[in-house]
Parts: sequence; structure tokens; C-alpha cells
Amino acid sequence: MSRPHPFSWIHALPPLACLLAWLLLSLSSRLPEVVPAVEATPTRLSAERALDSLHYVLGGEVPHPTGSAENLHVRRRIERELRRLGYEPELQVAVSCRPGVCARVENLFVKVPGTAPEQDHVMVAAHYDSVPAGPGAADDGLGIATLLEVARAAREAPPRRPLLLLFTDGEELGMLGMSAFVNHPAYHDVALVINVEARGTEGPALLFQTGPKDGALIRAFASRATSPRMSSVYQSVYERLPNDTDFSVVKGTGRGGLNYALIGGFARYHTPLDSLAHLDPRSLQHTLDQTAQALAAAHSISDAEYQAGAAGLTYFDLLGKQLVVLPGWLTPVALGACALCLLIVSVRYRARANGRQVALWLLLALLGLGVAAGLAYGVERWLKAAGRLPDVFVAHPTSLALGALALGAASATLPASSRGLLARQLGLGYLYVMLGSVLARVLPGAAYLGYVPAVMATLGVLLTVRLGDGRGSEGSRAWILGLGALSSFITALLWLPLLLALPTAIGFASLAALAALWALFWLQLAPWLPRPRRGALRALWPTVASFVAALLSFGAARLQEPFSADAPQRASVGVVYDIDERRSVSQLDVSHGPAPEPLARLLKLSGAPEPSFPWLGGWYDRTLTGESNWVSPQRSHLTLVRRETHPGGRVLELSWRRELWAQAVSFSVPIATELKLAFRDGEIQGADVAPMLVQAPRARFAESEWQRFAYLGGGNEVLRLSLRVAGEQPLQALVCEHRFELPDELKREVELRRPEEATASQFGDNAAVCRRETW
Repeated sequence: MSRPHPFSWIHALPPLACLLAWLLLSLSSRLPEVVPAVEATPTRLSAERALDSLHYVLGGEVPHPTGSAENLHVRRRIERELRRLGYEPELQVAVSCRPGVCARVENLFVKVPGTAPEQDHVMVAAHYDSVPAGPGAADDGLGIATLLEVARAAREAPPRRPLLLLFTDGEELGMLGMSAFVNHPAYHDVALVINVEARGTEGPALLFQTGPKDGALIRAFASRATSPRMSSVYQSVYERLPNDTDFSVVKGTGRGGLNYALIGGFARYHTPLDSLAHLDPRSLQHTLDQTAQALAAAHSISDAEYQAGAAGLTYFDLLGKQLVVLPGWLTPVALGACALCLLIVSVRYRARANGRQVALWLLLALLGLGVAAGLAYGVERWLKAAGRLPDVFVAHPTSLALGALALGAASATLPASSRGLLARQLGLGYLYVMLGSVLARVLPGAAYLGYVPAVMATLGVLLTVRLGDGRGSEGSRAWILGLGALSSFITALLWLPLLLALPTAIGFASLAALAALWALFWLQLAPWLPRPRRGALRALWPTVASFVAALLSFGAARLQEPFSADAPQRASVGVVYDIDERRSVSQLDVSHGPAPEPLARLLKLSGAPEPSFPWLGGWYDRTLTGESNWVSPQRSHLTLVRRETHPGGRVLELSWRRELWAQAVSFSVPIATELKLAFRDGEIQGADVAPMLVQAPRARFAESEWQRFAYLGGGNEVLRLSLRVAGEQPLQALVCEHRFELPDELKREVELRRPEEATASQFGDNAAVCRRETW
């Protein structure tokens, strides 16, 4: 039985390698400086110049949802900018729908001729509408500014491939503008798409989604990218989330390309804080740089090369400087080769590392993951009970992140009690092979996080076998630990960018998962930790120190408030007036945490949360309700203009003359009603729209569930509803008109009472006037 070696400076090499990787990542994560307009070459994209354009386009920086007068002003200012640059923009007007929601969308686009006109177009897209709650300076003013800068540069140097610049409308309602544009003749000539988005106001522009056959495009981009922030991990994770952008519609048509977004500053997303004051100009510069390099890559390949591009590539950036692209077939080859080598060593050298030792190391490693997850889960429940973790994104995330990191480090030291360096290395190699195999099945783009460390661990096993566990000399131990340090350095370069970005990407949705992932990362150091001797506590100091650090960090999180003025709680206020009953109801959508006490008193809230129907609510669309004294002078003018009866039911045509007050209307019928509905706005006829099911058993206006059809956009034109109703029973409907602001008398009171650490979001504060109709 071999005795464990005492701790020496050599054992510090692997953790020092991780520290070096962390330092290099910190130095390389800085965003590029803003390029001043006066210093930029004619074809260089400048954030200073782009911000000037964005200031003009956003005007008074007010919300501009689809169909609003403010949105029309934004679109016309974009048109003026394009004409100033020498373009003649084209307009597409259509009625576009997704389940439950329709709108009249107005897409704006320009075509830029290329020097190789026989090639298909490259399309650069961004949306110009915002949510009703915020001005959308980042989402998607960032995209507007980028497209205008690309348009300016294209006048100076015509691109090789024809270029199509598209400003879509209605993205915030469910990609309505892009859904309409893919049916436009101009889209038929598009080969690939670069989409610019934002889910925050700061940080780098992450390339988080590509198309099904973008291998040639990714390789071309890799040869040109100077500051890439991308990983196939993002692609794999995003495809499993319920989120969508305009690029989702593009992928649905078989096209591919690149999809960018900011994700830093998520607390400002879809709120009034998505403003020019909070948009980081360096983030805009990074977006411009990435877009320019993506366009250069797209122009460098032909249609044939693009169509022949491989699928399933693995890619990631190193230190934000170099993009590594690996073929998909490498995953099974690397995992298979590592598993075979480890198995051969396990059989041939079982006297030096028997199966029991390897199994014990693996068991203790998995136990460490469980300990980290279990303790973090307990902390999560404790913080939630104390009201310090009501949201997945909180105002002070550093303490939680450091606590998860330290708890993972402490739990990862459990396998240090197992014997034999070779057994530990074999256990680590098997762990990475298992991890890579699971990822290859569940998240194929993330498999490199398992198989690259598995290759390094296997090389370490082979060197240890060659040098005899390092028992012979200090020099042999130095070689083994040197390779261990190199392995730790490479693993840290791969893992740390993702672990550090995880709280920004998904928040603290599960503190347990974050702690377990950190434990998995720290397990790479477990083979090199000195095994504690009986009665010797020196080797336990990393465990004790990590646990103490975790306790202090979580204790600090317990003392910190979850919301602040810069990272506020989402709290949208609504009021609904029932014309028939002549009474109104106040509603408050508090997505996370308890209702702010001043608002709760003002709105006279009572009862448990329920769906916000018929109000168009906020973040989660579940509200607390109370009494209101508001009386609306508004009246809806929905009249029956045509009725036809046929054997299967009836056809009704309704005319809805909307009040100028209204920015949206909704038409709801009981869930049991068999109904097909289509909107016609002026001369523009929309197709049938599927209803949205409203789970509202306790709604004020009904005792049963409803299906709702909403149409956003006011205007002077009469809105026509074509209904095909099955059966002969009378059709009962709830019709509402909505405005995305509160009545003046309530608006002032809400502004005075709402704390600075709370804000409206999504549809924002708004009012509705409803009545029942029967035909």
C-alpha cells in the first residue's frame, strides 16, 4: 500500500493553472472601446455614429408598441434616415397573427445591390417595435442602430452579395412582422439571415443561435472574428427553451444564419429602464463589430458552399479572441477512444488501481455533487422563505454566485480521501467520459465540455502509468502534476466562461444546479489534492475554508434586499371597467415577491392571485385584484352588419369602430364555443387566427374559461370581424378596448405610491373597458 505524498508546492500547480485561466478570462472579457465617428474609416462601423442615429429614431424615447402612433413615428424616422443615406425603402403592410393575437404590421426594407448579383441575398434583420412598458433602446434599438450603420457603410463600399436590410414590426407580439415577411416575394431571394436582438442593455453580443447547415458560414466567420463570444452550448440550450426571436421564423422556413443578442442587464428587459441612458455604447460597438465580421463571412462564401455546409458542428471561443470549430464526428470518436484507453489501463494495471478504488473515487465524486446540490437547495429555500430570493434575477447576485462557487469547491474535496493517484485519475477520466456521453445525448453542442477534459485526463493516466505514479522521484511527480496543471488550465478555459455567464443567462432559477455545476468543475482538481493522513488536519483546510466562504456569502445574501432602483421588481397596474355592471376592478401583476405595500393599500387588493383576464397583464399575467372607483366614459361600437345561416351554423360579420382612446381590442367567447375568426383592417384581410385559451375560472366576468382573440393597433379605419360559428345557440362574447396607460386620476396616484425599486413591465400599466354582447 503506497503512502500519500505530503503536500508540496508541486501540488499547487493545478489550482494555480485554474487561477491563471480565470485571470486571462477576466482580462479578455473587456468590451471594445467605442469607435469615434471622426476616427472611423468610411466602412468602419462606429457606435458613436450609430447612437446619434438611434437618438434621432427614438425621438422622445417613449414606448412604441405595434399599431401605436409612436411606432408610426419611429418607422417614419427610420425611413428618413434611409432616404438621407440615398435609399428608397419599401413598405410591406399585412395583418399577421399568432394564436390569440393579431396586428396590422408594417415592415420596412431596402435592397442593396451586390457586385455578384447572381448570388442570393444576405438579410440583416432587427425589429423596431417595443413593448408597451418601455422605449426599447436596446430591444431592439440596438438592432435599428446596427442596420442603419450597415446601410451607411454599404453606400461607401458595395457588398459582394446583394444585401437586404429588414426592419420588422410586431416582434414583441410573437414575431408577427417576420411571419408576414417570409411570404413576401423579396424573401424568396434570401439565402441566410443575420438577426440582431437584445434581452438586456449591456455585456457582449453573444452569438447564441445558428441554422441547420451553417458549417461553412461558421468556419468563414471563425477566420474573421476578432472578438467572438459564442459557443454551441448556447445553441443547444436555447433550442430547449420556450423563447423565440424573429430568427425562429427564419429557421422554420429552412434558412439559416447567425442570431446575436445582449443578455447583460436583464433586470431592465421589457421595462422603462430599457433606455438610452442604460444602453452601454461598448455593447453597441461589439454588436457592430460582430455584425461586420458576420457579413464579411457571408460575402466570402457562395450559395453552393453555404448549402453544402456541415451540420452539428461544435464551436466555442477561447478568451474571446479565437474561435475553435470542431466537427461533429469528433464527439463519439474522442469519447470512444478515451473509454477504451481507460478500460485497458484499468484491466492491465489493476494491481496499482483496482476497481474498488476507482469505484470509490467515482462514488465520492457523485456524493460531492449531491452534497453541493442538497445544501444549495436548502439555502435556496431558506432565502426564499426570508424573502431574499423571490426572483431568479436579484439586485445583488454576487453573494449568491460566490456562495455557489465556494460550496461547489468544498463538496469537490470529498474524493480526496480515496487512495492512489492512478485510481483518482481513472475515476476523473471515467467521470468526464460519462459527462460527455450524457451531454452528447441531451445537449450535443455542449459535449466538448466532457470529451476535451476526458482526453486530457486520459493523457494524464497514460503518463502516470509510464512514470509509475510519480513515486520514484520528485521529477516524475512534477511531470505528472505539470500535465495535471495543463489539463486544469484547458478545462478552466472551456468551463469558466459558461459558469460565469450562467447567472446572467438564467439567473438563480436553481441555486442547487449552479452549485452542482461548480462542484463538477472543481472535481478536476480532486486527483491532485493530498490525501489527509489520520490525525492530520492540514489537508482539510481547503474544505473548511470553502465551507466558511460559502456560509459568509449566503449570509450576506440573506441581508441584502432582492430589488433596487436599477434592478427593480416587476409590478404592473391595471384597471378594468365593466360597462354592464358599472363597476371597475383594479389589478396588480407582481411577478416576484409580495405586492409593494403602498400599491396594495392604494388598489385595495384582496384574495389570492388569479389570471389577469380580461386585462392585458404584465410579466406572468397573474394578478391580485381589488376595488376601484374609476368610471370610464368610453363605449365600444361593435355592431352586427351581416348574418348568414347554413346547415352547420352561422356566419357573422361584425363592424368594430374603435375609440381613438383604444390601442388594442379583444374579443372573448366561452371555451365551449366552436368558432373561427378572421380580422380585416381596412382593405387588408387576415387569415383565420387560432384562439388563446384563458385559464380564468375565477375571472370577474365569467364562471368558466375563455378563449380570447386580441387585435393590437388603433386607428380610424373600421375593424371587421368575420366569424364562423358552429351550432345554433346564441353567441355570447366579452368585448374589450384597451389602452396601454392608466386613466389620469389613477396614473398620478400609482406614480406616487410605486416604490423606486418597482416598475411596470411587458404590457405595462394599462386600462380596459369591457361589455357583454349576444348575437
